[in-house]
Amino acid sequence: TAAAGWAPLVLGEAIVPREEAGASGRAAPALRAAGIALVLLVVFGALLRSADPIFASLVALPDVDIGTVASHIIFAGFFAWLVSGWARAALDARPAPPIPSVPSLTLGTLEVTTALGALNALFALYVLTQLGWFFGGEHFLQARTGLTAAEYARQGFFQVVLVVLLVVPLLLATRAMLAPDRALARRHTALSLPLLGLLGAIIVSAASRMRLYVHYYGLTTDRVYPMAFMAWLAIVLGWLAWTVLRDRGERFVMGAIGSGVAVLLLLNLAAPDAIVARVNIARAADATRGGSTRLDLLYLARLSGEAAPLAVASVLAPPRTAPGTLAHAEAELERCDAIEVLARRWGPESATAATYREPGAWRRWNAGEAAALRVVAENASALRTARHDACRGRAEQAARTTTGRTS
Repeated sequence: TAAAGWAPLVLGEAIVPREEAGASGRAAPALRAAGIALVLLVVFGALLRSADPIFASLVALPDVDIGTVASHIIFAGFFAWLVSGWARAALDARPAPPIPSVPSLTLGTLEVTTALGALNALFALYVLTQLGWFFGGEHFLQARTGLTAAEYARQGFFQVVLVVLLVVPLLLATRAMLAPDRALARRHTALSLPLLGLLGAIIVSAASRMRLYVHYYGLTTDRVYPMAFMAWLAIVLGWLAWTVLRDRGERFVMGAIGSGVAVLLLLNLAAPDAIVARVNIARAADATRGGSTRLDLLYLARLSGEAAPLAVASVLAPPRTAPGTLAHAEAELERCDAIEVLARRWGPESATAATYREPGAWRRWNAGEAAALRVVAENASALRTARHDACRGRAEQAARTTTGRTS
């Protein structure tokens, strides 16, 4: 009784609306609309505050320890569950009625207007804060947040991705829960379209921040795939506007899946690792003419086979540092490590090469791996010479260490 008695109490006497009319009945829709809007503002506001320090300086939320709140809710909820079931059985002498079915949740004009209107206002405020750094540059950032452009670019992208990702099921759910009313559907569309437009502006802002991040820190595959995912989300938002908001929701799921498959195919054809290598090589070449950005040869060597030709060309290129300097010694040690990684992964004695020599190896043929094996084999002599020259410093250092220990 204690374990199951909460069900008729909650479902039969709390969730299921009563027939009585009055002030409490009239206030219920307003309270529900306010509750929905408050939850949405707290969730999305917290994500946007963590994404952007400029927005965080304008919007204040209570400093809540989520772990403490969750533990208190679980602890109090467990005992409330037991006590409510026991108390209802103890105080109500009537036999327990059958558990009623949970009524379907429908949203009216007030709930839709309040929830989506609040999100529009929140996203509009966030977009306005982005205009400051977009047009004001680093001077504005330092005056407002004390951060440099490089420090500012390092944060917030993934929170923005999560915001966009959460809005899609939110719009789908609210559309599905609308009361059967054409005017209400038009109201939902009228509030959803500007919301999608603001999300598009947020996506552009996130892409600009990622571009700024790549400018300062270079490109990695961990930065390519989130950008591709964000591009797919932009397609999904456009498809949602074209289908769901025009009452053609039955086409939405298939179109979203199809666009995702298309993006994956394009990524496969584009070879993200090769793109990363080209961007970083071009960035380092530009920096050598007027800056000090260093090409990470070891990271290039660890990319997939599509990037191996570019990695081999980079490790065989003449060093750009002055001989005899500390920077030159560090660059040579990194080049030594990069050549060893290339030989271990794609050399004639590598596990990949051995696999391709096995009978039936054509079944696992991969274009990137085949290109990497070919380019390393063609440049084997040059790579051995470069490895000998680059690793000489490490060998000399090891010899000095051994001599010192012997002495």
